[in-house]
Formats: sequence, C-alpha cells, structure tokens
Amino acid sequence: MTIAALTLVPAALLILGRAAFWPFIPRFNENYSPEIVQNTIYGKVGRVVLKKPIITLTITIIFLGTMIFGLIGSSRSFDPIDSLPSKTESVKSYELLRESFPPGTLSPTVILLELGEENKITDIEFLNSIDIIASNLVANDKIDDIIYFGRPFGFNSNVSFSQVLQSSQNINIGEGTPQDFSIVNKSERFLSNDKNLVKLELIFKSNPNSHESINFIPDLRVAVENNIKNLNLNNVVSYVGGQTAQSYDSKKAADRDLVIVLPMILLAIGIILAILLKSFIAPIYLIVTIIFTYFSTLGLAAFIFIFVFDHQGLTPGLAFFLFVFLNALGVDYNIYLMSRLREESRKNNLSQATINTLASTGGVITSAGLILAGTFSALMTLPLQDLFQLGFAVALGVLMDTFITRTLIVPSLVTLLGKWNWWPFSIKTNIE
Repeated sequence: MTIAALTLVPAALLILGRAAFWPFIPRFNENYSPEIVQNTIYGKVGRVVLKKPIITLTITIIFLGTMIFGLIGSSRSFDPIDSLPSKTESVKSYELLRESFPPGTLSPTVILLELGEENKITDIEFLNSIDIIASNLVANDKIDDIIYFGRPFGFNSNVSFSQVLQSSQNINIGEGTPQDFSIVNKSERFLSNDKNLVKLELIFKSNPNSHESINFIPDLRVAVENNIKNLNLNNVVSYVGGQTAQSYDSKKAADRDLVIVLPMILLAIGIILAILLKSFIAPIYLIVTIIFTYFSTLGLAAFIFIFVFDHQGLTPGLAFFLFVFLNALGVDYNIYLMSRLREESRKNNLSQATINTLASTGGVITSAGLILAGTFSALMTLPLQDLFQLGFAVALGVLMDTFITRTLIVPSLVTLLGKWNWWPFSIKTNIE
C-alpha cells in the first residue's frame, strides 16, 4: 500500500491532471489567500479553540471522562453461546439443557493424570488413591459431579467404586455378567489405550463459562497437585483442560497483553513521534489523548452493549483489538495533524499556524474518519456478537477521535503549551 501511494497514485495524478478530481475539478485562483481556507468550518473551530482553550479542554475532558464510568460493573463474557443469535438452535438447546441438567454438563472440565512408569492402573492401592482424589474434589461446593474410570456413572449414581472393581475382577476370571461388561466398557472410556493416561470429567454446578467457574480453575489446579503430593503419587503429572480452563488461560493471556504488550506499543509509538516531531513533550500528550479516547470509547461502548443491546458482557478480545485499532488510526491522524502544524509554525506564529492546520487538515481527517467508521460499521451487520461489538466500538472510537480529540483536545493543548510543544528543540520561523 505504501509503495502504491508513493508511486502509482502520483503517476495517475500526473497522467489525469485535474480531471482526476472530476466532477468537482479544482481551478487555479490567482486571488487565493489563506483567509479563504480559514473561513471554513474547521478554521472557525480553530479560532474558537484559540480564544478559549482552557474552557474547550475542560468541557471535552469532562464529556469524555464521564464515558469512562461505563466500565463500572462491566465484565468480559467468555461464554461462546453469548456470541450467537438467541434464536439459533444451539442456544435454545443450551437453555433447555441448563433448565433440566447441571449447566456444567454442557462442557465438562477435563483432568488428565499421566501415570508414569512406576504407577500401574492395575494396582488396587493406586486405584484407591485416584478415587480419594476424585472424592476430595467432588466435595467442593462448586462441583456437581466427577466421572472417571472408577465411577463411570458419576458419584451420584448407584454404581460404586467397589462395584466397578468387582465387575472388572469378574470379567478377568471369566465370570462376568452382561452388567459387568456394561460397567467395564463404560469405565474404559476414561483410560488411554496404553493405560498410562486417566481422564476425569468434572461437572460444575454453575455455567462452565461463568466467571465463578473460570476463576475457580487455578484453585482446582492447586487442589489436584496438593492431592497428588499428599498421597505420595510419585511421577504422576496432572493437566486441567477443557473449555473452562481454556477460557481462564485465554483471560490470563489477554490480561498479560494489556499489561505488557500494550505499553510496549505505546513506547514504540512515542519514540516514532519524538523522532518525527523533534519533540519530547508533544508525543507525551498525544499518547495520553489516545489512551484517554480509548478508555472513553470502551466505557461508552460497554454501557451501550449492556444497557441498550442487553449483551451479557464484553467480548474477551475487544479491549485489546480496540486499543490496537485506535492507536494505529489515532497515530495516523496525529502524524498528519502535527507534521502540518510544524510546517505552518515555520511560516506563522503558533496561533495562526494552529488555525491554518485545522482549516487545511480538518476536512481530510473528518473524511478519513467517516470512511473508517463506515468500514468498521459493516461488521455490525454480521450476526455474531463478537464482531458486532468490535465493529461498533472501533467505529465509535474513530468518530470520537476525529471530531473531539483531534479537533478540540489536541489544538487546545497545543495552544496552552505554546513554544513548549517542541521542547527541547525549537522551530525557526520565517516571520520577519
């Protein structure tokens, strides 16, 4: 795209000439003056900002700041059912399942025990140890049942652990009944072919994708490890998986990205802006405006999703992707706006340069913002809630950045800081 913009587009403009702008072909005007541009809407906005920068900045900060409170009480939804339209068959079947069975039946959490060379599944003492682990876990008030080879019908059934062992023994000595074969066949579903891996299916009492279940995963992992240590099961390695564990790991990774990756992105952006603008001050407040716009957008979007669209929560990746998109788009606008301001500052005083910059770039930035907002709004036509939220939030953020942040907040800060915008360097003007 960059190569095309630097080669193909200029070549096309040279070939087509002014006809490239048909049907509104621009004409050369000998009487053209900067005042003509300054009388545009954005030129007038620039003059208002220059006259009352503190009031403008205060009003916009209060306006955007109140939107951040929309994050209070909001949370992420890790339930894939929430992303589907309510009338789909899978959603209806889940609702029926939740009404008639423990919600955890939909997606059991899997505990895998890798036995190692020293432990044999045929060892009665070892089998008793695994049953003790399962019994200790099922005693937790968050767990409804655990199904594994020693209790293939669960703790809530009439088939006990001792009965399973007896059925296996009856078959081994050739005295197995049809019931014995049925029990053992069911039991062997929870053993790997090499008998070295044991699977336990844990069923939560609550929705397996709820915050309560997801936040219980680290406690569950610790509980399994502690039981293994207390029973001296050497070489046994445990793994907790399934949809609920996957949601927890995804949540943990997303939280890590917000804490580590996003600051690195901001640092890289700050360095680029500092090199381009030859300033240490401007990159700081430009990045702050991006962050401020991001939280305002996320807060307002969360409020609308939960209280207007009746969504159960925010899609897990929304915060990260919204940050990435708004940073990328916001930096583009910042570079265009501030680089033009720097050029104008060489020919005019800062006040006049700010008006000229807004007047000349306002229409372009607005058009770009509207196009981008419209593009991302296309995601709102899709039936999946995740894509709807992403499209809505990004479109909302782009519009806020275009009409409020770049048009009002940044010019106000530029006016208030004056020559300090370019610290520690300065701009040599051509004003006589």
